Amino acid sequence: MDLVTKEEMKRIDNYTCLNKINSRDLIFIAGNNIAKRIMKDYTFNKVLVLAGSSGNGADAFVVAKILLDNGYKVDLSAVSNNYSSDCKYYHDLYDGNIIDEIHFDYDLIVDGLIGIGLNRPLNDNYKELINQVNE
Repeated sequence: MDLVTKEEMKRIDNYTCLNKINSRDLIFIAGNNIAKRIMKDYTFNKVLVLAGSSGNGADAFVVAKILLDNGYKVDLSAVSNNYSSDCKYYHDLYDGNIIDEIHFDYDLIVDGLIGIGLNRPLNDNYKELINQVNE
């Protein structure tokens, strides 16, 4: 399996969005493929989706909406309401449950918190959510 570095992945994403497909369509394709894989390979019913505030968060909102639209029970926990424009776009399309506290009766947790863009220590919102999940 070939692996790419964070820098290489950023270049690939940037090239793709500038030359092939816009970022919102790329996000939809990624989120849709993740949701389809979950629906194909697993019989889970209750899903917790964790959403960051940027690209991975946008992916998470897409996954959550598609699972919800296909009959899954979905809770989404968002680390912030200060979204990138793409993440806000998909947040606004999501019509499911956004929770403040995690109850831990989930069959599956989808992590859409952090992607390749992390370049600083986690802020307190991220730390708190990650600690809740890890308890």
